[in-house]
Order: sequence, then structure tokens, then C-alpha cells
Amino acid sequence: MWRALLEWPRNPWPPALDMKPANKAPSDIRRINVFVLPFLGLCFLAVLAHFGFTRAAGVALMWAIASLSAGGAVGFLFGIPRAGEARNAAPATTQDAAATDGTATQGDTSRPAKTGLRPNTNLEEVSDWLTKIIVGLGLVNLKDIDHQVWRIAANVAAGWPSLPTAQGVSIATALIAAFAVSGFLSAYVYTRLFLQAAIGRADAGLRVDDVQRELESLPQAPAAPGKPAVLSASEWQVARRLESASTVGDLPVLVGKMRELAHEYEQLRETHPSGPQRTQLMADVVRKMRGLALATLPAFDEFAASPSAGERLAAVAMLQTRFNPQYIGWLADRLVEERPFVAFNAASALLTASRNLSGETLRRLFDLVRAAKLKLEQLGLAEADRDGLMDQILSNDPLQKKPTV
Repeated sequence: MWRALLEWPRNPWPPALDMKPANKAPSDIRRINVFVLPFLGLCFLAVLAHFGFTRAAGVALMWAIASLSAGGAVGFLFGIPRAGEARNAAPATTQDAAATDGTATQGDTSRPAKTGLRPNTNLEEVSDWLTKIIVGLGLVNLKDIDHQVWRIAANVAAGWPSLPTAQGVSIATALIAAFAVSGFLSAYVYTRLFLQAAIGRADAGLRVDDVQRELESLPQAPAAPGKPAVLSASEWQVARRLESASTVGDLPVLVGKMRELAHEYEQLRETHPSGPQRTQLMADVVRKMRGLALATLPAFDEFAASPSAGERLAAVAMLQTRFNPQYIGWLADRLVEERPFVAFNAASALLTASRNLSGETLRRLFDLVRAAKLKLEQLGLAEADRDGLMDQILSNDPLQKKPTV
């Protein structure tokens, strides 16, 4: 039995139940259970050790459960999370790609707050009132708290077969204090760790089906060899709808869908032979990635640093949708380090940016693309579509154009 109790915290949830909170490390539940469960077990064993299996033990255990429940109820009230505000600011970016020809316009630095139905927060308001009342009454009656505890302890001791004695009242006081405090702390910690995540998932404005429906609404577009991959009007509309409809709590759903698309790209590359059909299928995946791009921008750094080629392609799609000059160097690295399809999409993003940037930022873009082209030539890595886009980028460089006579 003891071995089972010690092993249980390592795997607290049965395999058939997917109840682990998404936003907490697995070690949290282990640490809490390792402390709480043995302590509560020790308290119950102490009651049984003193009273044995007698009627008095039954009364003591009933009061222990009552104290545990009362403390847990107060801890639950104190631990109820408040509903988060709707996200009202988009990630800081410089430009938004907004047209079928790949042109970019100055990006919005904010988005309107989400409107419509909002979660019912009556329980939060009630818990707020009750916690203030409990704290206020506790402070007012703090000087009489020892008398109140003694009265409750005497009431507990009166339930035992013998008349209340000083020893019985002392034991009852320890019983009430131990189980009430344990119930309060346990309920507070578990509420904060798990109920908050559950409420966040329940209040999320988007579901996987909603996201899938939006992505499936994108019209089919044939992949044209040699033409840059640019954001279409329909992709931009889907991206804006998902961005405006999402809240902070929706990000795990959206990131999960983006990862599914990244995995789909990798599966296509592994299972389909090279050719126009595979290119078309992979281009369709990128179109869906662009539809998700704005809503998943907060996770850009995670995708850009991923060892998965599909997730790095998702980061490229984000920059195709909303370009950020901060990542010009990262995009230029994709030209050399990635497979042709990812490099082609990175070159497409740089080509669109080269038509809309100016000054030192544009000069840096030209220099990085020229350096990438030179490195590819040195390595002997030629690829017609990618190299063609790089040539288009460099053709706009005034320092590369030969003066006409």
C-alpha cells in the first residue's frame, strides 16, 4: 500500500484520461501530491492511532472530513481565477502584406477588442465578495479567535462517548486546525494549478473545428513554377478573421493546428515523389499556414528556432503574411540552410519586402541576399526557382545595376 502511495504521484492520472493541464509542467502535480497526500494520510492515521476502530474514531473522522471540507471551500473561493481580458494588441511588426501582388502596407499596431458573448463571471464576483467578507470578519474577530476555536473543539469533544476533558479538547483543537489548514492550502493550490487552465480552455473563443472550417474555405490556387509565393486576398481575410476572433486562451489551439500543418508538410515530403503534384500539395499547406499566421505570431520565435523543417516553414509563412525587418537575417539564412521549397518561400518573403522597404533596412536585405547567393554558388547548390527569385531581388539593387551609356 505504501509503495502504491509513493508511486502514484509520479503518474497521477490514469492512462485513459487526458487531464494533465496544458500550461503546467508535469513536475507541479508530482510536487504537490508528494507533500499533500502523505500529510493527509498521516493526519488520518494519527486519528486512528489515538482512537482505534471505535465509535469515537468515527466521530473524529467525521469532524476531520468536515474541517477539511470547510477549509477546502474557503481555499477554493480564494483560488478562483479571474477571467482574462481580450487581447487588444497585435505583436509589434513593421508591415502587413495585404494584396495578391505581394505588396505590403504599414502594419496595424493594435486590433479592436473582441466583442460578442463573454463568459459568465458571477462565480468570480461571488468569490470576490465572500473572500473580502471572510477577511474582514476575520480581522475584526481576530482577538476572539482562540475562544471561537475552543468552542468548536468543545463541540467536537462532546461527540465522543466520554465527557469532554482537557485532553479531548486539546486533541479536537489539533484535529480542527490540521485539517482546516490542509484543506484550505490544498484546495487553493489545486484550484490555481488546474481550474484556471480548465476555465481558460472552456472560455476559448475558437475550437479546432472553427479553425479547420476557416482554412478549408480558402480557394484552390495552382502553384506557378518560378512565380513567388505571395499572400492572396482570401488568405489575408482568413488570417484577419482568425486574428480578431482569437483570445489569449485560443493560442494553444491555433499553435496546435499550425504544428499539424507543419507535420503534414514533412509527411508530404517523405511520402510523395518529387514533382509538380507534391509541390502543389505543399503549396496548399503553406496557404493554410498563412491563414493561421497572424493569430499565431506570439509563438513565432518558438517556430523559428524549432528543429522541425515544417515548423520553420510555418515561421516563414508568418513573415510572408506580416513582414518584420528584424528577421531579415533569419530569412536570408533560410536561403542557404533549408531545402529548396522552404528556401523558395523565404526568397518570396524577401522579394515582397524588397519592394516595400527603404533606406538602411533595404540595403541590409540586398547585402544578405547577395552573400547568400555567393555562398550557394560556392557550395554548388543550384535551384532554378529559388535562384530566380534571388536574382529578382538583386535586380532592384541600384548598386548592382550597370549605368547606361
